[in-house]
Parts: sequence; C-alpha cells; structure tokens
Amino acid sequence: MQDRLIFTRRHFMGTALSGATLGLAIPPGRALSAGSKPVMVLLDDIPPDTSASQLFSFLDPILSLNIAVGCLVRLDARSQLALQENPELLAQLLTLTADYPGLTQLIPYAPDLGAQTGYMQMRLAGDVQSAYLRLVEPLSGDIPPDPLLTIATDLPDGTLPVIRGVRSAGFRSVLLLPRTASASSIWLNADGVQQVQGGLRLAANPGRTAITEAVLREIETSDTVVVVAGFPKERDLSDDGYFRAGATLGDGVSLALANGGAFQTLPSDLVLKSGDLFRRFIVLCVRDSGTDEGAQSLTDALTAQGLKYTLLRDLEHNGDQSPDTSGSAPTCWLAASDRQQTPEELLDAVIARAAGTAREADRLDLSCLAIGESTSATDTEPLQGLDVLIDLVPERHGALGLDANGILRLPAQMQLVAGGTMRRLGLLDGDAFEPLRDAIILLQSDAFNSAQEIETAVSALKSLSASEDVTVTDVAGYVEAVTVRDQAAALLKAARRIPTKLISDVAGDGSTESLMRDARLAWSYFDRLTDPSTGLVPATAWLEDGNVQSYDFATMWDTASVILATISAHSLGLIDTVEFRSRLTLLLASLADQPFAGLNLPAGLSSTRDTSLGDKLYDASDTSRLLTALKVLAGYSPDDFPIEEIVSRWDLAMTLRDGVPQTASGLRFKSAFRSNYASYLGRGFDQWGFEIASPYDVSTGLSGLDAQVAVLHAAARMGPIGTEPHLLEAVEMGFSEPAYSMSEALFAAQFAEYQKTGQLVCVSEAPINREPWFIYQGFQLGDVEVPWTVETLDPSPRFKTRGFRRAVSMVNTKSAYLWHFVRPGDYTSKLVDHVRQNAAIPSLGFAPGVPSVPTVKIGSYSDVNTNGVVLQAIAYALNGARPAVEWRA
Repeated sequence: MQDRLIFTRRHFMGTALSGATLGLAIPPGRALSAGSKPVMVLLDDIPPDTSASQLFSFLDPILSLNIAVGCLVRLDARSQLALQENPELLAQLLTLTADYPGLTQLIPYAPDLGAQTGYMQMRLAGDVQSAYLRLVEPLSGDIPPDPLLTIATDLPDGTLPVIRGVRSAGFRSVLLLPRTASASSIWLNADGVQQVQGGLRLAANPGRTAITEAVLREIETSDTVVVVAGFPKERDLSDDGYFRAGATLGDGVSLALANGGAFQTLPSDLVLKSGDLFRRFIVLCVRDSGTDEGAQSLTDALTAQGLKYTLLRDLEHNGDQSPDTSGSAPTCWLAASDRQQTPEELLDAVIARAAGTAREADRLDLSCLAIGESTSATDTEPLQGLDVLIDLVPERHGALGLDANGILRLPAQMQLVAGGTMRRLGLLDGDAFEPLRDAIILLQSDAFNSAQEIETAVSALKSLSASEDVTVTDVAGYVEAVTVRDQAAALLKAARRIPTKLISDVAGDGSTESLMRDARLAWSYFDRLTDPSTGLVPATAWLEDGNVQSYDFATMWDTASVILATISAHSLGLIDTVEFRSRLTLLLASLADQPFAGLNLPAGLSSTRDTSLGDKLYDASDTSRLLTALKVLAGYSPDDFPIEEIVSRWDLAMTLRDGVPQTASGLRFKSAFRSNYASYLGRGFDQWGFEIASPYDVSTGLSGLDAQVAVLHAAARMGPIGTEPHLLEAVEMGFSEPAYSMSEALFAAQFAEYQKTGQLVCVSEAPINREPWFIYQGFQLGDVEVPWTVETLDPSPRFKTRGFRRAVSMVNTKSAYLWHFVRPGDYTSKLVDHVRQNAAIPSLGFAPGVPSVPTVKIGSYSDVNTNGVVLQAIAYALNGARPAVEWRA
C-alpha cells in the first residue's frame, strides 16, 4: 500500500501558483490505436474460503506473462463472514495489486445487481463498497483504503439493463457477465459509468489450445473482448494443481494475444482508454468558522468565479455566522464539535434549521448533515430522513454510497483546514486509478491568511473547472449527477422529516369536548337513519326540499362501517350497553347470504329495509372489511353475539386461489388483488385463519427502508394510493408494513403539494352527488403528468377528463380525521379544522368532503362510511391510539 501525501497550506499555494491543479491529475489522452482491441480476462466467483496460497498459485503463472486479471469475489452477507474468517485472501489480493500494478484488480461480484431497480442498484453498490472498506480496514493500518472502481453482475435474460447510480458508491465501470457466450458491447451511461456486457465464457477446465482458439475467435468478431474463466472449485487440488490450471489459462490467452491487434487491460483502465470522455466531479464545501470575515471573502470569491459550493453551517452556532446571508447557497448542516448529540437530536436540529433556510427553486432540495470527531455514524437508522451524510474525519473508515437507511454516505477526500494542513484521501500522485475518482474538498475559512491566498486558491479551482474532464460543483449538483432519483425513497424520507405531535396533545383535555361534538354529529347519521326492522343503515342520504332522502341499499363494506361505528359510539359513551346490544343483534340477524356458483357467500348488495338483494355479485374487498368488523366485535364483546357461527356459514375458503381472495361478477371469479386495497383485503381474511398470499411481489430478504421502497414500487404497478384503506388498517388492526409504507409516502406527497400550492390535499374514496356517483381519489407514484388521480368504476371517457377531476376533487372528510389521529401534526390539524368548519350537516353528520375548487358548492348529502370512519378515528384517539381489535367493552 502506498503512503498518502500530506499537504501544508504552503504546498497548496505553491502548486496553485505554479499552475498545478491541487494534485488532482487530469486523465491522459484516451484514443485507441487503429485496429487495437481491448482484452479483459476475468476470474469468476473466487470462493471466499479460498486460501491465499491457492489464489497465488493460480495467478502467479498468469501475471508473470503480463496478462491482466480481474478477480471477482462476492461480498454478500455470507461471503463477508467467510472473508472475516479468511483475511489472508483479501490480504493476498491487495498484495498482488501492489506487486503487479496494472495487472490485478479486485472486483466485487453481485450476481443480482442487473435485475434490480435503479434504487436497489445504488443500495447494492453501496453495501458492496462499504463491506469492502470494512473488511480491508484491519489490513490497511492508518491509511484509509481506496474504494473499488469496478463492480460485476450477471447479464439478465431479456432486455439489456442500464446500470444506474453505482457511481454514488465510487464505481466507475460495471461488467455484465454472460452465462454463456454472447456478443459483447460497451457504452458510457448518463452518469459517466462505463458498462461492458457480454463476452466469452470459457468451459470448465479447458485445455490450452481450446482457450487460444476461443479467444482468437472473440478477437476476430468483437470490438471489446471479455474472457470469463472459472476459478478451480476442486477442493482436493494441491497448490501445484492450482499453478498448472493457472498456467493453462495464461498460456492459452498469451498465445492468442501473440498475433497482435489486441491489448491487455483491466476494466477500470478501459474507462480511460476507450475514447469516451470521462468527467470527474470536484465537490466544494466551505466551512465557516463563525467569527472572521474570511468566510465571506471566500464565498464571495467563489461566487464571482461562478464556482458552485455547499456551505457548512454549524447547527449550534448558526446565529453567529456571517457568510451568505442571502441564504442562496445550498447548505449542509454541521454537527457541533464541542458537544455530544444523539442521532435523534441531530435529525431534529437539521429539520428545524432546514425549515428556516431559503432555497433556490431549481436546486435539488437535500437534507444534509456533516459530522466530525464527536459524532459517530455507525448506525444511521435514527438519522433516517437525511439525504446526505458527509464524514469529515479522514482517519475514520466509514461507509460509502447509499446505505440501508437511504442516506448517501460521502467522505471528504481533501481538507484545507486551520493550522496549514491539507489532508488527502484517495488522490495519489502516480496512481493509475486517480483520474477516475471524484473528490469532495473542504475549504475552511480560517485556513487562509490573506485575500491573496483566497484569490490563489479560487483561481486554481477555476482553472480546474475549465478542463473538459472536470466539473466543479456543490453537494446537490453531485447528488443529482451520480444518483438515481427514486420517488418512493424520497417520499419516505420526506415523511420522516415532517414533525409529528403526540396523540395525547391532539386528543387531550383541551380538545376532547370538540371531538365529542364531532362524534355526536357523526353518530346522528346512524341515529336518524337506522332501519328499525333490520338494523341496517342506508349507504347515502341527502336533503331534498327540507326532507331527508336515502339510497336504501348497502354493501358489506357499508354494513361493516355500521358495526364499527356502533362499537365506537359505545366506547365513547354515546350509547349505552342495552342500545349497543340491541342494535347489533338486529343487524347481525339481517346479514344477507346468497348462493353463488354453488357456494354460500355474503350478499354483495342488499336492501336496508327488507330481505331483497341488489345486483348479484360477490366482492372479496367488501367481505374482508366485514370480516374485520366481526373480528373487532368478537374481541370487544365476546359473549354477546354468535360471530363464529356467522362466519362459519360462508364458504370463504372455496373463494381462495393459491391464497389469493377472488371477487366475482356474474359467474366468473377473478383475483381481488387488482388495486392497493389488496393489503387491507388480505388482513381481513388473515384474521380468521385463512392463509393469504402477499399481494406484493417483494423479496423476503429485504428489511427497513429497502423493504418499504420495494413495496411502494410494487404498489405503483397496482394503481394509485389513497388514504383508505391503509389508515383504516391502522385504526382497526394496526399497521402492516405495506400499509405503513404507502400511508407515509402518501402523506409526504400531500404535504409537499400543500407546501407547493397552498391548497389542502387529502385524497380517498367518496360518494359524489353526480354521475358516476362514486370516485376514488389517489396519488399515482411515478406519474409526472397526472400524479393526483380520480378513478371511477364507469370507464366512460367523460370521467377521465381534467375538467371532471377538477370538479369532483375534494378534501376528504373521513380521511382528514384519520390523518389527524394516525399522523398528528400541524398539517393534519388544518385538515380537520377545514372539514369541521365546512362539511358539517346538522342532524345528518358530515358531507364526504369539501370541494377543492371554491366555486364548487358543498352538497347537502352524507354517507355511512364517512360518518362511521369519523367515529372510528375519534374513538381510536380517545382509546389511547390503540387499534380497535384491542378495545374491550
């Protein structure tokens, strides 16, 4: 391992004055000679328990022939454990890299990388790079190891993937290895990462002649030659056996190269030799000491030269700082160096500071924190919500790339600090890989003794930025260039940054009286409209010429709302136990069954006045909500009602197909997992012991933010997300992971829209007083043009227009109450205040919503689900934010 250089301020000024570029080498000319083809030899999937002597024995005869070899090693969790127990293998690879410069390269092998989404490609790359840095830390002493430059994966079947975002973890090239021989190609991705795919895969244990002939054919037919050879897996081979196998490979390749027209290279070297323009990023951060005028002079000089930078502002001493008083420069908040702070305190401080900082409208809005000596960042889960974490401690061997909490980890490679010391990390003079490395440079204002020194440094940086190979930028610009924007991850992190109040503050003594008034108003719908002969309640009701009219049919979803509203009313003391029992006894006796395809199932639609049925259908979603309501009732009042008997009379098990509930119309069954109601739907059946498949095709190996992002990607394919049923799941059963992920993303999207437009946003399902009578408002992840959707059961084109969406858009009443108690905060308080003031209908409860367009009048109509959910939400709050399945009479 080479010693790293230490620069003083005098050395820095000297190199700048002499026209050097801060020690940051510019790549040499890259044009390939005519007819010259690059040849890469890759040693595939070296087992992590391989002994150092076995590896050396195999590579020694190859390297002695000056044949470059990329050595592929897995760095997944299992392989990391094996490598920890076998540190000699990595030590041998590092030694070979030093002893055979330009001939050996360690390449992490992540087989599934190419099949992942862009976000997960970033995550895997970050995990692999960070794992490598941790593993080699004990082997590198006080010198932080250089990040790896190339990553390899399998070439997936079908469409050729574009690997995205791996540059954020320090990688500059990616190899997509063929399972069998395939045509090779090479290109430069948008972020500057070189992608090489395809090539020749040698058969197991080939002879020398077979190797030579295969490589020669590849040289004749391909512009870029990739030769993938297997490492011997025979455990009984001696070191001499490994040597002979390596000699066979080396001799075979050497003979093929002897004809000329090709040259040996490593993947990272090919980036510089391919003829493509590779641009490096130099990221400037300016730290203000908080007391001198130098910081203002430095930032003024950078601004005058058009150089972008990020200002590091102390979290604790921001009020004393003078530079950039306009607030126009992107800011990264700096953890105080003079006190210990918990991660939670740091995140809260960053959120509070960022809220009061002006930002440019066209800049990427980042939540950024820089940490120094006093702050540890081994576990970033409490910091989830940050976008970027910059580590300013050069001796600390930390993570690099996107971590498991969605935070981009960046180490500062160069620091010009007080006392005249320039520390350099990963930028070695003479290092062949140096031109491939991006760098973050920290400039501290009190490191400059005069205006002349500032001018000299800024001039050097300006000269550097003039090179076609270098882009000088700020942290936001760098993040935008090297990462993949993932809306799901961004929304989940943004949600973590939105403050939440304690439920006790929202439902405390000061507001209990107003909540009980709301509950009594919501209960008035049931008190006024319950049919005395059936105990059922009409789905909707409206005022017409001063009289109440009603639609006297109800789905099983509607009936479930009546059950849950009655339980809520009893728990709140709005009705006594006698009325509670009599109401539900009558209702349960009126639950209608219907024969369907030879099965006995709950009726899809039934009259609230008698035993007549509506359209013949069976809806698994409505049945699931009924099952949930019955389970809540069975727990709340276990001895009063024959719940088990009711559920057992239905042939529900016969409606499942491989664990997927089926919905039917006519005589045809089809999957009920066709929308983002699927998670809630499955929970209703699951509570009664039915084995239900997951509606989301997500890897079971994921956890934390990774799992949440994967669920949101799957949810985006199933359609828009609305408040219901995800928050219903929270107040009735407690959040599942999918429901929580979708609700957090939706909440962040609604809040962002409010910040952007000043208009309250709260979307869900609701009846309307015009055709087609019912709408589903939602948020479609990934849709840039129409993210806020309105869907109807009627597919007519007139219900797809922008005008229709605008006319029926509303702040949903029941969802406002759900948000107010599940996600309490200032924004959700605004939602409840808005619907409380505008959606109340005396003696009929609440209107479904308040129109978003002021010129649209609020209709004098109400519905069973709006009032039922309002009651549920209030009861949830006043029962200590416990889900309804935990309530007891």
